[in-house]
Formats: sequence, C-alpha cells, structure tokens
Amino acid sequence: MGSDAIQKGRLAMNPEIWRYIFDTSTNLVFLHDAQFRVLLANRAYCRAASMSEAEAQGKPYWEVFPPGDGPLPGCRDTVDHKGHDNSREEVRVGAKLFLSSGNTVRDDQGKILFALHILSDITALRQSEAALAESEQRIRHIIENARDAIIILAGESRTITAWNPAAEAMFGYSQEEMIGRLLHEIIAPPRFRQAARAGMEHFATTGEGVAIGKTLEWVALRKNGTEFPIELSLSALRISGHWHAIGIVRDITLRKTAEDKLRESEARYRFLFGNMLEGYAHCEMLFEQDTPIDLIYLSVNPAFEKITGLKHVIGKKITELIPGIRETNPELFEIYGRVSLTGQPERFETFVAVWDMWLSITVYGSSQGHFIAIFDDITTRKRAEVTLQNMAAQYHAVFESTSDAITLLDENGFFDCNGSGLRMFGYPTREEFMGKQPIHLSAPTQPDGEDSMSLVNERTAMALKGGSHRFEWLFRRPDGVEFFGEVLLTAMDLYGKRVLQGTVRDITARKQAEANLAEQMEELRRWHDTTLGREMRILELKHEVNELLAQAGQPPRYPSAEE
Repeated sequence: MGSDAIQKGRLAMNPEIWRYIFDTSTNLVFLHDAQFRVLLANRAYCRAASMSEAEAQGKPYWEVFPPGDGPLPGCRDTVDHKGHDNSREEVRVGAKLFLSSGNTVRDDQGKILFALHILSDITALRQSEAALAESEQRIRHIIENARDAIIILAGESRTITAWNPAAEAMFGYSQEEMIGRLLHEIIAPPRFRQAARAGMEHFATTGEGVAIGKTLEWVALRKNGTEFPIELSLSALRISGHWHAIGIVRDITLRKTAEDKLRESEARYRFLFGNMLEGYAHCEMLFEQDTPIDLIYLSVNPAFEKITGLKHVIGKKITELIPGIRETNPELFEIYGRVSLTGQPERFETFVAVWDMWLSITVYGSSQGHFIAIFDDITTRKRAEVTLQNMAAQYHAVFESTSDAITLLDENGFFDCNGSGLRMFGYPTREEFMGKQPIHLSAPTQPDGEDSMSLVNERTAMALKGGSHRFEWLFRRPDGVEFFGEVLLTAMDLYGKRVLQGTVRDITARKQAEANLAEQMEELRRWHDTTLGREMRILELKHEVNELLAQAGQPPRYPSAEE
C-alpha cells in the first residue's frame, strides 16, 4: 500500500472527522450509558435541548431531551435486555414529532457499553401522510356520497373496477354484481352494444375515443329492463401503463321531463303573450353619454296596441310615434334608462297626457340596454281614487264638524274619534282615547241598576249582528262627571274587518228637563187630587142634607149636581 493510501486511511479514522460528521447531522444524535446518562451529543441535539454538550453530559437524557419522567419505553426494554437491542418509537415534543431510533452496543459479556439514539424530525412527514390520508378519505367520501354514478373501467379488460353507491341506486345493480363485469353488455341497450364494444377496443390501445373529454347524452338500461336518459362525462387515466376510463353518469330523467314541461310552458307563454290583458313591450334603450334619449320597440303584444292605440311600432322610436313624449313624461326615460343599466326592476304610475290615460308600468331590465315594460290601464281606478278622496274629504269634514260624538270600535278598542267625541268623553288628545273599551267610558251601573259590563257586551254583540241599535246610556268622564247620551250603534265592514260606528248625542240637558217636567206634573197631580177631593166631599155633604130635609118633608136647601 502506498503512502497516499495510508494517509487517507488515517484521515478516515481520525476522530475529528467523525466528530465533524456527528455535529453536521441534521438529526438529533446522542449516546447514553446503561444508567441513561448522556455521554455524547451532537450540535442539533444541544440546540433542541437549549444547553451545551458539557451541560448535558452525565444527566439522564429525559432531563435534557426529549423531556419526560424517565427513559422511553422502547429504550428501557432494550437496556433491560427485553426484546432486541434496538428500538423505534415516536416521541412528541410540543408541536413536533420525532422518530427515536435506538441501538444498544454491548461487550463480549453482554454488558452495555452505550446506546445510540437518533431523533429524526418526522413532523412534516406525518403531516403529509395525514394530509394524504385526509385527501384520500375526502375522495372516498365524495365518491361514496356523490349523487352522480361514478364508474371506472379497465381499458385492457373492459371490465368494471369501481361502482359507487349512486351507481347502485341508479342502475339497480350492487357493487358485488358489477365489479369485474363488462359494463356495456349490461347497461347499454342492445342496439348500442356493438358500437360500444368497438369504442372500448380503440380506447384500450390509444386512450382515445369519441366520448373521451366530452359530456354526452345517452340512453341506459336499468336492471328491471327500463330505459332512461343519462348524461355521461368520460375521461381517460393511465395507471401502471394501462388506460382506464372514468365515467360520471347523471340521471337526467327529471331534466328531460322539465325540458318537456318547459316547451309546454313556452307554448302557453306564447298563447298568454298574445291574449294577456296587460300591454307588453320589449325595447332597446338608446343612450348618449349615459343619458337615455330614445327607445326602439323590438316586440309588443296585441294588448299594448289596444291600450296605447299605436300600430306597427316594431323597429320604430317612441319619439317618432309620440312626438313630445320626452318633454311631457321625462320620468319614463329616467326609469327606463336606470333599469336598462342596473337590471333592477321598478314599478311606477304615470299620466300620459297625449292618451289622457293613467298607466301602471312595471319595468324589468335585461342585458345590453334592453328592458321589458308591462303596461296596465289604471285610468278607471285613478279616477275612482280621486272620487274616493273627495268623498273621504267630505266625510272627514262632516266627521269633525258635527256636534255629536262619532267613534269607530273594533276588537282592540276604539281606533278613531272626532273632536266632539274627545270633548264629550273628557279626553284631551286622540292618543289618550285610542284603545279604550266602551266600559272605560261608562258609569259602573245604569239608572235602572243593571251592571254596565254585562249590558255593554250584550249591546255590542247585538249590534255586530247587523242593523242599527238606538238606546240611552249613562257615561262617566275620567274626572268622575256623569252624563246621559243617546247612542246609535251601526255595524260595518271597514279595512277588511267588522267594526262598529257609534254616534253619541249628549242628552243630559234633555233628561234634566224631562225630570223637571215630571216633577212638576207630579206636583200638579197632587194639587189637583187634593182640591178635587175637597170639592167632592162638600157635594156629598150637601146631598146628605137634601136627603134629610126630604125625609122631613121639607124642600132641598142646595141645588142638585145636575142643576
């Protein structure tokens, strides 16, 4: 051996070289004796332990790193001669996970010289494994819970290798029935099988086919023999040098049914479009620097022509058909333009002077400045509203000007009262009166001694049945003052519910006058009865005197009553 080789051999055995390799390892490496005391430790181990090698030496390694209450179980077993002289176990330190590989070195008598531990950080590895497992689990979950059938075919054998629960439900075959079988011989109707076989043969060698990478509509066969429409998406995947076809199948029976219904709906729509009472116009808005200046009619229905009186409007501008419309009805252009740009529907009412007509217009925006306007002639309604407003104003004038109290009552209490009523019942404001019940306005008992509560319920129930009911009632104001009122109750339907209108006239003065008159009449009767009785007694005495004189044969002293 030459001197160079000898020199290299010495270099290889040099402890400094081994120490250099020991310290440059990214793994945590340390040696311990039979009592688990640290003998040597590399730099990575010392950094993890946050102490120098000198500080670590001689200490039980669980007081250095990895921290614990004693030696690792596998390490203890190997030192105690239980099992092999090496151990592998995972140790978690905080957020990190280490793989501890331990090897015990013994002398010829089996006595432990030292044990070597290598701690490898496997945190990222385990995280990757967990992520991979989670990903695989998600994929399995997606496949198992997919609403679409997922089927995988081995191109070389043309047989099924995967058949998910959705496929079982869709075709009626279990996974056990389908794995390893030829797909097209089972689910393809007989008329399509020859073409399917040829397609699979071509796919097995090339990974290509007319359906690969496409979504097609097809007809499939269920286990019970019925055909149904499907949507099939096919993709190719090469695994271990062989082509596999992945098919995603969707039952489109409902969609096809919906399409049929849609065609029927479109036919009905065309019928309604031609026969609807509302006017319909599809228009394109014309802008000049975002300002709406005109519109073109693209389509209208017969009702539009009938309502507006316009004929042959398709392709024409509104300013040509109705000169001055932009000046008389600027809101039309503002709203049409806004809806055309934003797509947000709006509804409004406008008066078109040129037609002497009120229109209710609902506008729906679409793309590229188009919009749809639906017209309804509301002239009759608007005129009725004006008439109603006039009547309401007249009613309000009467309501407030009459000296009688007028109230409106529903199940929640009084909800309206005129000014005369507020003054009559002693309430300063309408807010204080609202919600009160009739019993709140009544004296506890009526003059005949009956309880007001029972009478109130009786009169109210009777009035709600219909007709008009007039009676006298003793009221009491909040200040305790009582007064008599003549009440007229009338039931009516208002605001979609049954209510009672009450008209009350204060008859306290009249009742007092009647009481005074009755008292005077009673006094007169007593006087009359007293005077007349005295006169009758005198006549009786005169008659008795005449009778006594007659018995004595003498003429009467007093004239008879007839005389």
